[in-house]
Amino acid sequence: MSYYLDSSAIVKLITWEKESPALKAVVTSKDLTSSIGRLEILRVVDRGGGTHLDLARQVLNCISVVDLEHPILMLAENFSGFPQLRSLDAIHLATALFLQDHITAVITYDKAMADAATRMGLKVLSPR
Repeated sequence: MSYYLDSSAIVKLITWEKESPALKAVVTSKDLTSSIGRLEILRVVDRGGGTHLDLARQVLNCISVVDLEHPILMLAENFSGFPQLRSLDAIHLATALFLQDHITAVITYDKAMADAATRMGLKVLSPR
Protein backbone atom coordinates (compact mmCIF):
# COMPACT_ATOMS: atom_id res chain seq x y z
CA MET A 1 0.00 0.00 0.00
CA SER A 2 0.96 3.61 -0.35
CA TYR A 3 0.18 7.03 1.08
CA TYR A 4 -1.55 10.00 -0.49
CA LEU A 5 0.53 13.14 0.12
CA ASP A 6 -0.99 16.59 -0.11
CA SER A 7 1.08 19.71 -0.75
CA SER A 8 1.58 20.47 2.95
CA ALA A 9 3.41 17.14 3.23
CA ILE A 10 5.39 17.30 -0.01
CA VAL A 11 6.84 20.71 0.82
CA LYS A 12 8.40 19.17 3.94
CA LEU A 13 10.32 16.76 1.70
CA ILE A 14 11.84 19.70 -0.17
CA THR A 15 12.55 22.25 2.54
CA TRP A 16 13.63 21.39 6.04
CA GLU A 17 10.91 21.76 8.65
CA LYS A 18 10.81 20.18 12.09
CA GLU A 19 8.50 17.40 10.77
CA SER A 20 10.74 16.59 7.78
CA PRO A 21 12.79 13.77 9.36
CA ALA A 22 9.70 11.93 10.65
CA LEU A 23 7.97 12.32 7.30
CA LYS A 24 11.00 11.09 5.35
CA ALA A 25 11.03 7.99 7.56
CA VAL A 26 7.55 6.92 6.40
CA VAL A 27 7.29 7.93 2.73
CA THR A 28 7.93 5.31 0.07
CA SER A 29 8.42 5.16 -3.67
CA LYS A 30 4.79 4.04 -3.96
CA ASP A 31 3.27 7.27 -2.67
CA LEU A 32 0.79 9.34 -4.66
CA THR A 33 -0.41 12.89 -5.11
CA SER A 34 -2.72 14.75 -7.45
CA SER A 35 -1.50 16.70 -10.46
CA ILE A 36 -2.74 19.66 -8.41
CA GLY A 37 -0.14 18.82 -5.76
CA ARG A 38 2.63 18.85 -8.34
CA LEU A 39 1.45 22.21 -9.66
CA GLU A 40 1.11 23.71 -6.17
CA ILE A 41 4.60 22.65 -5.13
CA LEU A 42 6.30 23.94 -8.27
CA ARG A 43 4.50 27.29 -7.97
CA VAL A 44 5.33 27.67 -4.27
CA VAL A 45 9.00 26.87 -4.86
CA ASP A 46 9.18 29.25 -7.82
CA ARG A 47 7.52 32.05 -5.81
CA GLY A 48 10.08 31.45 -3.08
CA GLY A 49 12.89 32.38 -5.45
CA GLY A 50 13.26 29.04 -7.20
CA THR A 51 16.37 28.00 -5.25
CA HIS A 52 14.86 24.56 -4.53
CA LEU A 53 13.29 24.02 -7.98
CA ASP A 54 15.65 21.19 -9.00
CA LEU A 55 15.14 19.43 -5.67
CA ALA A 56 11.36 19.92 -5.95
CA ARG A 57 11.38 18.24 -9.36
CA GLN A 58 13.49 15.37 -8.03
CA VAL A 59 11.12 14.80 -5.12
CA LEU A 60 8.04 15.07 -7.34
CA ASN A 61 9.51 12.60 -9.82
CA CYS A 62 9.55 10.03 -6.98
CA ILE A 63 5.82 10.45 -6.29
CA SER A 64 3.22 9.03 -8.64
CA VAL A 65 0.95 11.74 -9.98
CA VAL A 66 -2.75 11.06 -10.44
CA ASP A 67 -4.36 12.97 -13.29
CA LEU A 68 -7.21 15.27 -12.46
CA GLU A 69 -10.12 13.43 -14.05
CA HIS A 70 -13.76 14.43 -14.32
CA PRO A 71 -15.01 11.98 -11.62
CA ILE A 72 -12.54 13.47 -9.14
CA LEU A 73 -13.70 17.01 -9.92
CA MET A 74 -17.34 15.97 -9.61
CA LEU A 75 -16.62 14.45 -6.20
CA ALA A 76 -14.80 17.61 -5.05
CA GLU A 77 -17.67 19.80 -6.28
CA ASN A 78 -20.14 17.93 -4.14
CA PHE A 79 -18.50 18.21 -0.72
CA SER A 80 -21.14 19.92 1.35
CA GLY A 81 -20.82 20.57 5.05
CA PHE A 82 -17.12 21.38 4.80
CA PRO A 83 -16.98 25.19 4.49
CA GLN A 84 -13.39 25.27 5.79
CA LEU A 85 -12.19 23.12 2.87
CA ARG A 86 -10.52 25.24 0.19
CA SER A 87 -10.87 24.33 -3.50
CA LEU A 88 -7.43 22.77 -3.97
CA ASP A 89 -7.76 20.86 -0.71
CA ALA A 90 -11.14 19.57 -1.90
CA ILE A 91 -9.42 18.24 -5.02
CA HIS A 92 -6.72 16.58 -2.91
CA LEU A 93 -9.37 15.02 -0.70
CA ALA A 94 -11.48 13.87 -3.65
CA THR A 95 -8.39 12.28 -5.21
CA ALA A 96 -7.62 10.47 -1.96
CA LEU A 97 -11.21 9.21 -1.74
CA PHE A 98 -11.01 8.11 -5.39
CA LEU A 99 -7.88 6.11 -4.48
CA GLN A 100 -8.98 4.92 -1.04
CA ASP A 101 -8.67 1.23 -1.97
CA HIS A 102 -5.04 1.80 -2.97
CA ILE A 103 -3.79 3.97 -0.10
CA THR A 104 -3.13 3.32 3.57
CA ALA A 105 -3.64 6.91 4.68
CA VAL A 106 -3.55 10.56 3.72
CA ILE A 107 -0.48 12.43 4.91
CA THR A 108 -1.23 16.08 5.55
CA TYR A 109 -0.21 18.82 7.93
CA ASP A 110 -3.20 21.00 7.09
CA LYS A 111 -5.70 20.93 9.97
CA ALA A 112 -8.81 21.59 7.86
CA MET A 113 -7.78 18.91 5.36
CA ALA A 114 -7.03 16.43 8.15
CA ASP A 115 -10.36 17.09 9.87
CA ALA A 116 -12.34 16.72 6.64
CA ALA A 117 -10.47 13.55 5.65
CA THR A 118 -11.10 12.00 9.05
CA ARG A 119 -14.80 12.90 8.92
CA MET A 120 -14.97 11.24 5.48
CA GLY A 121 -13.53 8.03 6.88
CA LEU A 122 -9.93 8.29 5.67
CA LYS A 123 -7.02 7.54 7.94
CA VAL A 124 -4.80 10.60 8.39
CA LEU A 125 -1.15 10.78 9.35
CA SER A 126 0.98 13.80 10.23
CA PRO A 127 4.36 12.31 11.17
CA ARG A 128 6.19 14.46 13.73
